[in-house]
Amino acid sequence: MAIDSQTPIVPVSIIGTYDLMPRGSYFIKKGKVKIIFHPPNSIKGYTHENMHELIHKVRDIIRKDKSDK
Repeated sequence: MAIDSQTPIVPVSIIGTYDLMPRGSYFIKKGKVKIIFHPPNSIKGYTHENMHELIHKVRDIIRKDKSDK
């Protein structure tokens, strides 16, 4: 959709949710969650043919932030 609408992508990191509700759990614990809105990323030069490069770029931004914590 971003490529079709020529809209920048804003990556979002959500940190801490697993500790509040681990996989297989039915109950949510109280706690803090950190949400980080990263700077918008231009989609100029990306098409449906090279969209995988854009996906990797955005994933790397989110992954880097999670590994820094």
